[in-house]
Amino acid sequence: MPQSSAVKIRHISPSTYPSGNGKASRPSEPRMEPRHEPTRPLRFGRNPARSCSWSRSRPAPGPASVAFLHLAFANALEGLRKVVVRGDGRCLFRAIARGIAHLEGRSLSETMERRDADALRMAAHQQICVKRRTEFEKGGLIEGNMATYCDSMRHPSFYGGEPEMYVLSDLLRRPIWVYLERSRGQFTRIVEYGATFRTAAVRVLYNGVNHYDMLVQN
Repeated sequence: MPQSSAVKIRHISPSTYPSGNGKASRPSEPRMEPRHEPTRPLRFGRNPARSCSWSRSRPAPGPASVAFLHLAFANALEGLRKVVVRGDGRCLFRAIARGIAHLEGRSLSETMERRDADALRMAAHQQICVKRRTEFEKGGLIEGNMATYCDSMRHPSFYGGEPEMYVLSDLLRRPIWVYLERSRGQFTRIVEYGATFRTAAVRVLYNGVNHYDMLVQN
């Protein structure tokens, strides 16, 4: 695969990084596309496996749930394999960056992957803590203190979760699917962000605690 210097995201660039005075700098103007309005979330937690995202994504599983049965069948046909991602606090952002590169036919060096992961982190920070902060604060969408969360988000050791995937899916205009490994090599999709987008999905594997790896189709 050819190497590329950075993840190609129209809505994310170094100009989206918050400046040293705590205020977000003005991002470069993205190419205009029809606006996707995401489903308003209920309340985010750090753990997608036990969050309200399940109810937002599909009906609760049960014998009468045709949607759930269809999803289980689709999971069996996906033929996924795990690609291990470094666990340095950037794991979610690394997994998304690598997933995008994989879908675009690019390879990433360690330096490129870390740079792309940090760009994704800061893009999510700008959405949650600057552009859409009022929405997140008034809706009580973040567990705990919002100011503390936003301060922590800026540090590479603070791992991302539901809020970050929610806003990044919208920014990337691409679905992000979250899976759990039910048994060795058997993965179950548990959460879908950006389900209305018709582009290829980035797949991430959650370990149920605090780490994400990447999933790719064989």
